[in-house]
Amino acid sequence: MAVERLTGGGEVKENQGMERRGAMRYMVDDSLFATFRPNFDKVGRLKDISTSGAAIEYAIFGQTVYDQARDVEVDFFSRTEDFHLPKVPCRIVYDMKNEEHPSFNVFETRRCGLVFAPLSSQQATLIEVLIGKFGLGPTPD
Repeated sequence: MAVERLTGGGEVKENQGMERRGAMRYMVDDSLFATFRPNFDKVGRLKDISTSGAAIEYAIFGQTVYDQARDVEVDFFSRTEDFHLPKVPCRIVYDMKNEEHPSFNVFETRRCGLVFAPLSSQQATLIEVLIGKFGLGPTPD
């Protein structure tokens, strides 16, 4: 599966699966997860990923949510394969209640959008490996 890289100013594209940042987003299989460092207090399923960011769905049980525009480090890992990508620098773009899932008193499902901060060449390569190995195709609009 080919992975598109951002070129130039990250122009907006209108094609299927394109983010506002211009990178193709890929759905991923349900074996991929993400957790937030340093406390590993939130673990969620990776919903989609691109070379410039990712979306994560996670549950909270009365915990506080992260502020938008907060810098975080995230680990991506698979529960079925030997794959672990640690300490990916990100900025939270949004963190909102997922209305597609029911919420209860202290339980809530949330969706968090991340944009990658500058990645090392090794991290960028491993993001491409993740997309190639676990990607299920472009996200539908």
